[in-house]
Amino acid sequence: MGERKEDSVLLALSELKKIQEDRRQEEEDEERRKQDDLRLAREAEVKKAQDEEERKKREAEEKIRREAEEKARLEREERIHIAAQAERGRAEAEVKARHEMDLHQATLEAKHKKVPWVPIGIVGAIVVAGAAWMVLSGKAREDEKEAMLVRQAEELRRQTLETERLQAEIEQSVARTKELERQLGAAQTEEDRAKIRRQIADEGQRQQRIRRTSPSGRSSTPPAKKGIKIDDGDDPLGGLK
Repeated sequence: MGERKEDSVLLALSELKKIQEDRRQEEEDEERRKQDDLRLAREAEVKKAQDEEERKKREAEEKIRREAEEKARLEREERIHIAAQAERGRAEAEVKARHEMDLHQATLEAKHKKVPWVPIGIVGAIVVAGAAWMVLSGKAREDEKEAMLVRQAEELRRQTLETERLQAEIEQSVARTKELERQLGAAQTEEDRAKIRRQIADEGQRQQRIRRTSPSGRSSTPPAKKGIKIDDGDDPLGGLK
């Protein structure tokens, strides 16, 4: 009788010890999970801070580059404008000199042939009218060339800015995809993994949409604009057409 009671006590003590060991193991596992979660959270914060710092750095570099390009564009347009004005002044001076030479020649011929002064005046008026037409026509052509160059520069700048904006969106989406892939590896449940996979797929579709809408990624390209033809000669603008 006493032996059975002693066996019962030993069994109870053994079960109690096992329960205590299981509880201690559960507490250790829980503490380990908490430590892992804290570590992952700290790593995520550090990664987020690094990504933010990289983003700010890229934005600052991009701003400096855009400002340099804008300055270069303005300087280029200013040089074109100055060259156009110089060419216009040269053309006007040549027309004026030609007109004075023609008028002087007509006067000499009239004196030599004793031609009445009325026809000479008519000839002078015709020469003056022709000279004025040449000046105005040349000025209009130069203004049109200058305006075309400005429009082309503005269109190139607009396309460049649009491409840069879309490229920045793609880079952000790629960074987001990498972060989601890291979260996928650390996910504990199948439900969380499925959710993260859907987010990764959404980011992939977003990147495809951005590439399709970018100027270099469109399937249909606009009609090619007429290029700029440059000829050799005395023209400071190189005979821009």
